[in-house]
Amino acid sequence: MLTTHYYTRWIDKTMSRSTTLADQSNGYVNMTGVNAQHMGLEFELKSRPTKWMEINAMLSLGDWRWKGKEVTGYLYNEHGDAVNSDGKVTTVGAEDHAWAKINLENIRVGGQAQTTANLGVTFIPFKGFRLGAEYTVYDRNYSYYSFSGSNLTIGKTVNVVEPYCCPVGGVMDVRASYSFDIGPFRATVAGNVSNVLDQHYIEKAWSASTVTQTIAENTKDNIYFFYNKGRQWNIRFKLAF
Repeated sequence: MLTTHYYTRWIDKTMSRSTTLADQSNGYVNMTGVNAQHMGLEFELKSRPTKWMEINAMLSLGDWRWKGKEVTGYLYNEHGDAVNSDGKVTTVGAEDHAWAKINLENIRVGGQAQTTANLGVTFIPFKGFRLGAEYTVYDRNYSYYSFSGSNLTIGKTVNVVEPYCCPVGGVMDVRASYSFDIGPFRATVAGNVSNVLDQHYIEKAWSASTVTQTIAENTKDNIYFFYNKGRQWNIRFKLAF
């Protein structure tokens, strides 16, 4: 068994967002102090208890969160000049230099399952023939979310909403192959069926809103999502020469 643990922390990531200034001109908010923390454990097992059977298993447990309490961003016009809340040029860091804050402390990173498990078995009943199946489970898959300058409020702090956690999903795949000789050449016939049980789950989701000023909570009733693909199959023939 192979065990891996990791801990990664990104410090002071820069986040720049475009916005519209008070005079309706284009500008941007330059935010610093955004941190991210990824940590977790991964287990992998490969075993061949008999000459005709192979077993593979995997488990990945992650905890990925943003770290940034009241991260401050300052406003600049499209020429890079510091501006006040009226959109007029001022000095960088001056008392009237317009600012906006965002709070995303401990908000989970979205877009990928933070818990994944897989179990696969392959049978080799005779030389050249392989038959296998594997089942993969996806859990703690949080919705994507984006953040734009329009979400910010000058002189105030906005709070990021916790992303929606999709229900646990799983899929089984089956595969088979047979290799044999055709004269001096080596041929292989292979095929696989993806999602053989035709199970459906939310594969990707997007939050309808990011900040609490718009909604109080991301739920199944206000997110956008795609289901995974249904059952699919293919057959291949390969000739090596």
